[in-house]
Amino acid sequence: MKPNILHIINSSGLGGAETIIRDLIRVNKDQVFCLKKDKVERFSEVSNKIYFGTKSKFYKFNPLVLLRLVKIIKQKNIQILHVHLANSLFYAILAKFIYTKLKIIYHEHGEIFYNKYLNIFLRITQKKVDIFIAVSEATKKALMEKANIPQKKIVILYNFVDLDRFNRKNIKINVEKEKAKLGIKKDEFVIGFVGRLAKVKGCEYLIKALPYLDFKYKVIIAGDGSEREYLESLAENLNVKDRVIFLGYVSKPELIYPLFNVLVVPSLSESFGLSVIEAQAMGIPVIASDINGLREIISSKNLFIKGKIRNISKLIKEEKRRTSKYIKSKEIISISKYSLDNYLVKLNNLYKELLKDD
Repeated sequence: MKPNILHIINSSGLGGAETIIRDLIRVNKDQVFCLKKDKVERFSEVSNKIYFGTKSKFYKFNPLVLLRLVKIIKQKNIQILHVHLANSLFYAILAKFIYTKLKIIYHEHGEIFYNKYLNIFLRITQKKVDIFIAVSEATKKALMEKANIPQKKIVILYNFVDLDRFNRKNIKINVEKEKAKLGIKKDEFVIGFVGRLAKVKGCEYLIKALPYLDFKYKVIIAGDGSEREYLESLAENLNVKDRVIFLGYVSKPELIYPLFNVLVVPSLSESFGLSVIEAQAMGIPVIASDINGLREIISSKNLFIKGKIRNISKLIKEEKRRTSKYIKSKEIISISKYSLDNYLVKLNNLYKELLKDD
């Protein structure tokens, strides 16, 4: 019999962790508790087992959120709290003081690389956490070095991609017609970016590299976030505004990837890089920052030193030259290791192992 699992996450918004949970609950039918309800609420599209702590933006250190969480744990007879992100862990730890038999899994999606307060919090509370999930070898190393988490308590579970969804053969669109709708001409090389428009994702470095390109191109930016206004102004100031298409949040990125000739991932920090796997599953070449988390999932010839604008433009030019001869990404990495089916088997076995001695 499957254990009663409750995922806890800060919000139901647009981040990578939220994307993983959304696809996970769609298939695994788990329950989710969100500390706050976002204006863009994605989880209810795939499940009716969604609970919210508050609709207010004041969800940190909010007693009402804790009371609602405790109520759900009791009502649903929850055995395992699968926790995502630091603020959610705070509430999970408090809940365990009330329900001492609760098991806690903390799923580290990348905050460990830039949130120094999380590092301190993990050092203090790690005994309350039964298992830590790291989304890459780099994340595991960071947990050990930054938060002193014992290696024996860490399990690596790479993020997954739905390989049926991100399969070019299953996507029935007319690429030329879709490009035309966006004002993209047949002879224009298409550079793509998929992700949150946040500082850490480094989209500004892609835009700053554009003036160095000396061929016809268009850039498609699929995503939204706090940096969008700045990025639009930057494109205008660099006189590349007419070459950059801001799509905003895209609920079905699998319909956008086929338009790309190359995906650029200029992140400053990344624990895994979900868009890298999505693109490679679609056979789209990827150019990315040479940082921990991305080195594990991309060919070294397509890496650049983070923030190096000239390096980005150089690699884009090289990619344009070799497009017709490009070795498909599926031949560079084993895409199957990132399948949803493999992920679910490993995760559900982890749940069972955690409860077998109870």
